[in-house]
Amino acid sequence: MKSDRRHELQQNALDSELGKLLSFLKRRGNQILTILLVLGVIATGIYYVRKRAATQKAETRMQYDQVLQSRAPIDERIGGLRSLADQDDDKWVAAMSCVQVGNLCLVKSLQADMSAGARKELLDEAEVWYRRAIERFANENLAVAKAHLGLAKLAEDRGDLQAAEREYRAVSNVPGMTGQPVLEEARAALERLTAIQGPVAMATSRPAPASQPASQPATQPASASRPAEE
Repeated sequence: MKSDRRHELQQNALDSELGKLLSFLKRRGNQILTILLVLGVIATGIYYVRKRAATQKAETRMQYDQVLQSRAPIDERIGGLRSLADQDDDKWVAAMSCVQVGNLCLVKSLQADMSAGARKELLDEAEVWYRRAIERFANENLAVAKAHLGLAKLAEDRGDLQAAEREYRAVSNVPGMTGQPVLEEARAALERLTAIQGPVAMATSRPAPASQPASQPATQPASASRPAEE
């Protein structure tokens, strides 16, 4: 009897709770439905926004690859990379485009018909783009390392070997560059600079020769009595 009574009480409590829930749904059903619809619209919007961003990012990467592989005139390629450097869909592409603009300016400055003034302008422009990659895209490590490498080459071209060494060393300080070709190139360049500057450093540190005595010893024969060499 007690178990039957307990079961009846539990059943009555459950019926009461279900009744309260049904009553609540009747009163708030429209509001709940509206909230669910709003949440569904928001979720759908987020999905399409992310899908669109992923599509734009893929298209930007494809444009970047096409410019790099293009055989178009160098000025046309520089123009395409400048546009990619200004877009916001893919920060990696923007950073690498800055570096590539600097590289192409450096390549263009080596053309045989380039005047001294035009060459200087191109080298200055290359420096601007390298520094832009470092300053605006500090989290894009590969682009930052390549930009430091470009600045090192510019410094070498200008004859500033100390600045070149500083920039080559900066490549080693960029995180995550282990095994990257840019790091190996920077290390090889540092070894080359060390080999170039080594003999100079040794020559400047050599002690000065001892001074000659003011007068010759009395026992030394006079130079006039030395026999002439055949």
